[in-house]
Amino acid sequence: MSPEEEVKDALPRFSWKRFLIEFAIALGSCGGIFGAIFAYEYHALGYFCATPYRVISDSFVYAGGLGILLWALVFLSSFGAFDMIVYGVRKFLVIIFRIHPEKSKLPPTYYDYVNAKHEKPRSRFYGFMAGCAVVLAVGIVFALISLNLEY
Repeated sequence: MSPEEEVKDALPRFSWKRFLIEFAIALGSCGGIFGAIFAYEYHALGYFCATPYRVISDSFVYAGGLGILLWALVFLSSFGAFDMIVYGVRKFLVIIFRIHPEKSKLPPTYYDYVNAKHEKPRSRFYGFMAGCAVVLAVGIVFALISLNLEY
């Protein structure tokens, strides 16, 4: 492997500022999902009076689990798992909706698109994963408490 290829695959430098921003975004988005699930189980289903720890654990586990799944999709897409689909859809939209498709900034071939994309450094979003993992861990703790109190 040549030194130029090693530079292309290198990760961006770690930054605590970026990590904390991603962590805060994860906690905020998981908090929104938590609130929606909690409100649904509290108001629509009425479970909170009978099993409060179950409602809290469900809300935390679903919010953290959905966040981890979203991070996994972003992680896979950074390796090019969906490049062919993205390029095909973008090419289709350029051909259909542009008056002059030849003036598009989209590379003319899929090979050029992949090479241009691999020249950019990949983002891993580990702060987002850490935030969602914290929410999921809190949910698992509440689930264990719920199982010990209800049965």
